[in-house]
Amino acid sequence: MATSEVKDFHHELKKAILRNHSLRAKVLGYVFTCLLGIQLIGGTTFYFFVPSIFDQFPARALWFPLFLMALAVMEFIESKYSLKYLNEGKTVNQLTIYFITFCEISFPTISILFIYDFGLFTASDAVSAPPILLYFIFIILSSLYLDFRLSVFSGLVAGIQHSFLVIYLLEIELGIGFGVHFGKGLIILLAGVVAGFVAKKVKESFLDSMKAKDEMLHELDRKVKERTVEVVQQKEIIEQKNKDITDSINYAKKIQEAILPDTVDIRNAFPESFVLFKPKDIVSGDFYWFNEVNDKEAVITAIDCTGHGVPGAFMSMIGNEILNQTIIEKGITKPSDILNNMHEGVRFALKQSSQNVRAKDGMDLALCKITKGDQPKLEYAGANNPLFLIKNGELIKVKPDKFPIGGEQREERREFTNNEIDVSKGDVFYIFSDGYVDQFGGPKNKKFMTARFKDLLLEVHQKEMAEQAEILEKTIEQWKGEYDQIDDICVIGVRV
Repeated sequence: MATSEVKDFHHELKKAILRNHSLRAKVLGYVFTCLLGIQLIGGTTFYFFVPSIFDQFPARALWFPLFLMALAVMEFIESKYSLKYLNEGKTVNQLTIYFITFCEISFPTISILFIYDFGLFTASDAVSAPPILLYFIFIILSSLYLDFRLSVFSGLVAGIQHSFLVIYLLEIELGIGFGVHFGKGLIILLAGVVAGFVAKKVKESFLDSMKAKDEMLHELDRKVKERTVEVVQQKEIIEQKNKDITDSINYAKKIQEAILPDTVDIRNAFPESFVLFKPKDIVSGDFYWFNEVNDKEAVITAIDCTGHGVPGAFMSMIGNEILNQTIIEKGITKPSDILNNMHEGVRFALKQSSQNVRAKDGMDLALCKITKGDQPKLEYAGANNPLFLIKNGELIKVKPDKFPIGGEQREERREFTNNEIDVSKGDVFYIFSDGYVDQFGGPKNKKFMTARFKDLLLEVHQKEMAEQAEILEKTIEQWKGEYDQIDDICVIGVRV
């Protein structure tokens, strides 16, 4: 461990000791003050009621209250300055600590002299009186500094004072009697040594624990830094990969947008029409397809592929290519035949006719062929997706076949129904994916639902087609609110 760190530990330890020293000094100050108060009250009482008692005591007995007062003042001053030094980051002078310890150790000695002078004990009883136990208490208090030398010093001072106290009071010669009392002094000295040894061990144990804690924190910090570096590196790798993927998907969006019909071409063929197209992600599983077969006929469809995002976009590429082959290359224009051919094309492309079918994906759609003229004609075929026709203010639902393009086929041959619908100029029809009606939102976070969608179409169908698209988009955005869009949205409207 670095020398600076060891110094830091010692500094923190000294601060803790100084804090305890301040509290200890304050408590002792209150103790000495209480003892002084008790003595003054007792002395005043005797002075007024038994004044003759003072004639029996030597003059030196009057020094005891002065000594108590001095000790109390000293302890309070020491407590105050200890806090000041603590706040300023300083330490108490060692000589001051030794002096305070000497004064505190002297308290039992002065107490024994005092009770002897008052005649409360004989000389023999005085040297064995309870105040002798105070030597041990102050030795223990000195050990709170966690300083071996100070504890030994307190034990040495206590032992010497006790020995001289014995010589002074008993006036005994050096001999067996003195040896007994001198043995007590040695025990007191030994108590100081033991207290110092314990304090030293406590201090070493504290420093060792602090060092171990610091080493553990250093090791933990090192591991955290290593892991942080790893996490940052992984984050950068993930961010780069995410950027690469996003860039690729954004480029795929350009490709998908390139294969979608130009809405200008649709409006040229059907001036009163709109396409509302809102992908959930960057690329879409919904798409729309349009082609003018000839001057009078045109085919338009709204297709909802399995899934959304990248998987749906792959399916949309397959669907777009099959529509091109079916209608443009093969010349198939009857809606039911187009769907039959698309179904076979998807199953072939995804190898769904084999026994080990891995991809059960497909698509739902509504496809219309419009024959223009004085007596317009509308043909429709649907795979799960219906057609809504509004005629004379009434909404008519033309039901689709209840199976998809592609996917699992249990019947021997799948045949889609061709619906020929009588229409007049001014009638409006709508084809769409399920993304609009399935969008969650509103005050209770529920689906928009088909019934609400029908009411909305009836409400707006007489407006300009561009305005209808704006209302539909605004309505679904308000309905969605703060919730996420759950699916791709595609709605196509055409006024005949």
